[in-house]
Amino acid sequence: MNATMSLDNLKHYPVMLDQILSIISPQHGGTFIDCTFGGGGYSRAILKYPGTKVLAIDRDKTIKKYAEKLSEEFPNRLNFYRNKFSSLGQLINSKENPKAIIFDLGISSIQLNDNQRSFSFNSKNDLSMEMGLNKYTAYDVVNNYDKKYLSKIIKILGEEKDSKKIANAIIKYREKKPIETSDQLANIIKNAKKNYNSYKKNQLQMIFHLFL
Repeated sequence: MNATMSLDNLKHYPVMLDQILSIISPQHGGTFIDCTFGGGGYSRAILKYPGTKVLAIDRDKTIKKYAEKLSEEFPNRLNFYRNKFSSLGQLINSKENPKAIIFDLGISSIQLNDNQRSFSFNSKNDLSMEMGLNKYTAYDVVNNYDKKYLSKIIKILGEEKDSKKIANAIIKYREKKPIETSDQLANIIKNAKKNYNSYKKNQLQMIFHLFL
């Protein structure tokens, strides 16, 4: 993504929106908690119903713009917190009594389409992958963690049978020079797989995004 590209050009569509709305029934009003606000798709759909209120959480620092815009559209009905959803218990007022809590986990198209953040396989920018509120980047992880820990991350979180091979390939590469970009890391993982042609891209993507 060009550094000057506006966030407005990065579209994100919430998955299974109709199904979610049918389950939580916002037409009857009430308070709802959107734990991964993102582009605000769920929150907007809920707030279109009168008598609803949304408490939204997202750790991504670039998301605040969407929340502010939605707050202007629905005054006094959206409270946004830049925080991790693991802090949910600290943020909810005991008097809120929410009707439903929504989690839309994973990487969003807003993050994937922004090459400056290095989530894309093709990104040649600095290896960051920061979701927000991070103490370290993906660069720190792949260039400093030992082979055993890298293998554990890939095997357990990525459910990857070739975790040791991939971790070993990362170690060998960084012995020569640091892994500085996302496309370098993607190629290391690709070359470590014997049967890459039959390897599901979405599984590679899952491993690729485990480092934060």
